[in-house]
Amino acid sequence: MAFSNSRIYGGALTRFPAVVRDDCLRHVVVAQGPEPGQEVSVTAEVQKVVDLILEHARTRPAESLGVILSIGYGKHPDGRMRYQWGPLLRDGGARRLNVAATRARRRLTLVSSFSSHDVDPDRVTKAGARLLADYLGIGQRPGPGPAARRAPAAAGLGVPPALVD
Repeated sequence: MAFSNSRIYGGALTRFPAVVRDDCLRHVVVAQGPEPGQEVSVTAEVQKVVDLILEHARTRPAESLGVILSIGYGKHPDGRMRYQWGPLLRDGGARRLNVAATRARRRLTLVSSFSSHDVDPDRVTKAGARLLADYLGIGQRPGPGPAARRAPAAAGLGVPPALVD
């Protein structure tokens, strides 16, 4: 929520203190298969989402699953990113992504077949696509605990350390 408050709402939202957890935002990168059509619907993402849901049901059935957001788009068969990300490239794309990501109250898991390192910032010009690249980057930040996760402000995302939770 802190990321959206800073990037979408200009810090205008009043937020209540929350428990800082190591697992509130996670990015799971899966290997994209060679089958045709993987650039618009990645089979491995679908399977990973199903696996995450089943694992959760077995290990923590009484706890909220949170939100799992599968990106769905992958690389072209030649291995290059085509940046054909559907609604994210249209007007209002950032709003759509923001609504999806902010539904999570405790945990957001992003599942994709590419990482923020695969995204060329010079090719991402639409607000929704830039926001997706930024979310992927935050979800990939390593860190053993809350203090380490307060560092994204230094990564050029414009999120003050006090807002990152």
